[in-house]
Amino acid sequence: MLEASAELRERFAAMVTTPALLYLLVPQSGIQYGSASPLLLTGLGRSDVTAFASGPAGTWTRVLAPWLGAPLAFGRAGAPGADGMPSVGQLLTDYGLPALPPLSALFGIAGHASGRSLSPRLHNAALRELRLPALYLPFQVDTFPRFWRWANGFGALARLPLRGLTVTAPHKQSAVEVADIVGPQALRCGAANVLWLDAGRWRAATTDAAAVLRILARAGVDPSGHRAAVIGCGSTGQAVALALLQAGARVTLVNRGHARGREASSRLGVPYVPLSRFSPAGHAVLVHATPLAERQPFPVAAVDRGAAVLEMVYRDPPTALMSATRARGLIGIDGWDVLRVEVSEQFQLLTGHPFPDELPLRSLCFSQVECADAHDLTEPGESPPAQSPIQPTSGATP
Repeated sequence: MLEASAELRERFAAMVTTPALLYLLVPQSGIQYGSASPLLLTGLGRSDVTAFASGPAGTWTRVLAPWLGAPLAFGRAGAPGADGMPSVGQLLTDYGLPALPPLSALFGIAGHASGRSLSPRLHNAALRELRLPALYLPFQVDTFPRFWRWANGFGALARLPLRGLTVTAPHKQSAVEVADIVGPQALRCGAANVLWLDAGRWRAATTDAAAVLRILARAGVDPSGHRAAVIGCGSTGQAVALALLQAGARVTLVNRGHARGREASSRLGVPYVPLSRFSPAGHAVLVHATPLAERQPFPVAAVDRGAAVLEMVYRDPPTALMSATRARGLIGIDGWDVLRVEVSEQFQLLTGHPFPDELPLRSLCFSQVECADAHDLTEPGESPPAQSPIQPTSGATP
């Protein structure tokens, strides 16, 4: 990292031989140069330089650069771009620019498509509401162990220590491996979705289990003694199955892929049924834990009256499963309910503070309506949307 920073300084020294009002240094994204570009800003002490990394893996550097001295932040007019540039709406809504409140620590989400996640918007809104001097960033991660080594090194060099992460698939197993202390449910499932620093030691846990049990309780559903099916045997599905099992339910795992289904069944000690042979009849609780949103993962017409269907996916309009569930008058709990509880649980673990109840989560999610896949709809040869600079302003959070 230091070697990359030195190389960028040499290139910048060559650039400034030509007088300009603004110098823009944008190396290719990657762990080495992606982290070096904002580090360049910390040592220059100049107000005429903007430096960040290109590509989706460099999105976090674009966001963080103003706090390190960059005079401008560049956003795309319209939806976020495939080049990692956030939209102007994201810069304003998700990260609170142009205001630059004090910053002394970093949090973030580590995953494959973190740039499209709603987590930065929700966590940063809570951080601003509580006036905590921290920022929650989107880290696009391909190899978690390498990212983990880099993240801690960058935090020390930039004097902005990493305090915690939410972790998405496929890195939840790696989150368990790097932690010093692992919660019992995460340990049994072999996966965690949150990492946080506690008295100098990294802790790992899963919030999926607690979220599902809390939401079922709010809906008046007690799974104890009843049959429950969890469709999807990934890390989320396994955490949910374990929670239901510990709550006294008779759990069955359901999965399309036999290898993962059998592996999860062996790990948790519960039966497994292939999706092709699964019938929802006779189950009091059905939890859908796959990304499928466009069609029903099982026939809702066969679900018993009085059963509860819980969806881990959140969409607007509702998913095919949730629409059919509510049309039949069944108990339907959608992913928005799960999201609220998950974010609250994760925020509490990361910061030690409760998520502010006064923040309206759903309206926050739609305060800046954008199509996450808008760039996929761009016609070949169409000009990309214009870039709009935002000039940051230091001061208290508005």
